[in-house]
Amino acid sequence: MGKIGIEDGILKKPGALTPEEFDIMKTHTTKGANILRPVAQLKDMIPGIELHHESLDGRGYPRGLKDAEIPLLPRIIAVADTFDALTTNRPYQQAHDPEAALRIIHSLSGKRLDPTAVAALSAIYERGEIRIQRPSVQIASPSAHSPAKPLTTPSSAPEARADVVAAAAEAAAR
Repeated sequence: MGKIGIEDGILKKPGALTPEEFDIMKTHTTKGANILRPVAQLKDMIPGIELHHESLDGRGYPRGLKDAEIPLLPRIIAVADTFDALTTNRPYQQAHDPEAALRIIHSLSGKRLDPTAVAALSAIYERGEIRIQRPSVQIASPSAHSPAKPLTTPSSAPEARADVVAAAAEAAAR
């Protein structure tokens, strides 16, 4: 939500952000929370939006919260957001397949990401409750004599992230 307040040059930059650009990018969490704060029906979602980049090790943003200081909802959204970021094409990286994304997420479990939320994501993926659509896209072949080959890439699917959040929240509540 808050990324609508970040300039496209930063959002779509194909390479690494400068420290100044990253400082600007980090404001998307509080911008998103501030956009939604006046909507009374969404008041329970505000901590999830504002704090989903906090890290268990205290090196996250915007507040540098650590461990139990981070509420459950942002912990769940952090895992879903990480899975979404890893499985969609971004200007700075190609999408990972879901299994590779889960390996990366597991490597962050207990450091940056909540182990219970990571386990919930893994469980719902293993049950087949997360589906990533992979439309076939034609790309140019390296040889002028051979036809273009289809490349399967994940689509960006915000609704899939919402499904992951809902399923992980349900699993974490059990």
